[in-house]
Amino acid sequence: MSSQPEPAIQKREIKFLLEQVDEKIKAKFCLISYKWWCLWKSYVNFEDENYESATKPDQIDNSELIAQDGELKSSQMEGSDYSLVPRSVWDKLHEWYGGGPKIERQMVEIGINKVLQVEVYPLRLKVIFFLSKQLSQPTVL
Repeated sequence: MSSQPEPAIQKREIKFLLEQVDEKIKAKFCLISYKWWCLWKSYVNFEDENYESATKPDQIDNSELIAQDGELKSSQMEGSDYSLVPRSVWDKLHEWYGGGPKIERQMVEIGINKVLQVEVYPLRLKVIFFLSKQLSQPTVL
C-alpha cells in the first residue's frame, strides 16, 4: 500500500481511469463494496456536491460480498451491495488503501445480439466422478 495522495488528486486520477475504459469482450472489472465505494466517493467529493469532505475510508473491505466457501454470495445486487469498477480503478484504489479480497470478473457477450455485460456470476459446473462396478475407469456424470 503506497501513500495516499490528497483527495482531489485521487478523484482526478480515478476519473481519468474511468474515462479510459474500453468496454470490450474480455475486459476485466472488479466488484467493490458499494458501502466502501460510496464512502470513498464522498471523501473525495467525486460527484462535486460541494459538501464537507467525509471521513477518509479504511482499507477496502469486500468480505461482506464473499460466502464461507470463498465464492460471491448469491443474490448480491449492483448498486446496493457492490459496484463494478474497471480493473485499473481497483488496482489504483487497492494501491492506496489495501484490503480486499479482489473479486475480478470479465466482460462477455450475452445472447444472440451479443450484448456486452460483466459476468458477475460465471457459470460453475461441478463434475462428479465415481467408480462403476462394471467399469474399471472413473465415469463422469
